[in-house]
Amino acid sequence: MEIIAGDSNNWTIDYRPGGGALVCRVHVARTLETISCNLVESINSRLGHSPNLCVVDESLEDRYRYMREFLPFLSGADSLFVSHKDKSLRGAETIWNKMLACKPGAVIAFGGGSISDVASFCASTYRRGVDLLLVPTTLLAAVDAVIGGKTAIHAGDQRNIIGTIHPALYSLIFCDLFDNSDWGGISEAIKIAMLYNKSLLREISALRLEGNRNEQDTFFECLTGAICAKAEISESSLDREVGLLYGHNIGYALETVLKIDHARAVALGIEWEGALAVQDGVLSREAWQRQHSLLLKFGFDLGGIHAAEISALIDAMRPFKLNSNTHARFIVPGNVGVRYIPSGAEPYLMIDWKSVAGRLAIGRQISGSAETKPTR
Repeated sequence: MEIIAGDSNNWTIDYRPGGGALVCRVHVARTLETISCNLVESINSRLGHSPNLCVVDESLEDRYRYMREFLPFLSGADSLFVSHKDKSLRGAETIWNKMLACKPGAVIAFGGGSISDVASFCASTYRRGVDLLLVPTTLLAAVDAVIGGKTAIHAGDQRNIIGTIHPALYSLIFCDLFDNSDWGGISEAIKIAMLYNKSLLREISALRLEGNRNEQDTFFECLTGAICAKAEISESSLDREVGLLYGHNIGYALETVLKIDHARAVALGIEWEGALAVQDGVLSREAWQRQHSLLLKFGFDLGGIHAAEISALIDAMRPFKLNSNTHARFIVPGNVGVRYIPSGAEPYLMIDWKSVAGRLAIGRQISGSAETKPTR
């Protein structure tokens, strides 16, 4: 990973997904007005010579029209407005049909994580892959969806079960496109900080909830720090698939069983998986409490999981890609900013399936012994 440029208003990195030859550029700007002219010219030279397709969240049409004023390579692009709720084969087919009609040389996704995922999936499969540019409009998508190249759609009752790896050539992140009151994506940033970056956790702790967060230098530093950390992990071919899955084993199961959004599922996932690490003496109660307090600070409700739902939760966990037939396997921190990797064994916290129900019940007690309602 290489930091190309950085100041208080704009920040640019290049990284190589999986350590390969492809160089992907991520640009973060406080506002659309502060985007680098050189970057716009660079993108226009790559994408401006063929028809492009913009896949846009239909609820964000006004913001999309506003963005077009600043990005000339969008001026001749076709636009397709879709629902962020249709992250399915049906939703993908709608995009594919539009692609067959307009024959784009590149796909541009404008929306949250669901739009990014389904548009990226379609870009990866049309003509065996065309150029991709992502413009996330939520904090969650900026931290979670734009780095690494994972694409996915849902099928049946399984989430993100069909997908590819297709990194975006460019990702443009404009903080003024985000909803100032939506802190959901901070759970992904806390997850990254707990595993790999102690200083990032300090910066997250220093964030103020009141006022315009885009005016806080600390918010800009947290966002760029989380993206930088994820880009570094994404460059490792070994850890690209699993290195950031703290909270996701239980989290994906919670999304399936409780039908909750991804941001809260990750918050509950790291809450419970962290509690499992506390049980094993892998993570200190103090470190877990620090994570717990931050999740409450940013408005996550950490209650609502009932003992009767644990059996269904375990059934939903079993197909998750980390797990084996005999063990549930978890990526967890061993301390703040340090991933737990036991010596001479697989790099996971391992729990026999026969013990998982009892261990989750104890984890629920650990979480339940602390305050579970948000502090704001």
